[in-house]
This record gives sequence, structure tokens and C-alpha cells, in this order.
Amino acid sequence: MIADLGSQGCPAVVVCSAGFVADHLEILYDLDVEAKAIADQAGMRLVRTEMPNADPAFARVLADVVRKQLAVRKTL
Repeated sequence: MIADLGSQGCPAVVVCSAGFVADHLEILYDLDVEAKAIADQAGMRLVRTEMPNADPAFARVLADVVRKQLAVRKTL
């Protein structure tokens, strides 16, 4: 899709790995390496949205969920 957009004159693309909540090897390689190389070859700028794990508020909410689940399991 990136190459197609580049061939149509699109100057830039924003990618979002909506199926994931944290950076990991698949995201870092597939988007930051492979997709960026395709965009560079097409003369396009590529940026990736930040992942939720980069947000301290998300980390606090996730920690609260884990704490609550641990508390529930202790009562079982």
C-alpha cells in the first residue's frame, strides 16, 4: 500500500499498529525498518503513531487492573 501511495504522488504516510498496545520486535521491525525502507524508496515520509505504553496514564491504568485482579485471586 505504501508503494502504491508513493506512485500516486502521496508525500507522506502515517502508520498505526492498532492491534497492539506496546512496542515490540514485530512492530519495530515491520514498521520502523521494512515499511520505512519502502517509504524511503518511494520518496515518502513515514511516521508511526506512539503506542499506548508510551503514555504514563495508560501504564497506571494497566497497573491498577493487575492489582485488582491479584486482590480478587487472593480471595479465591
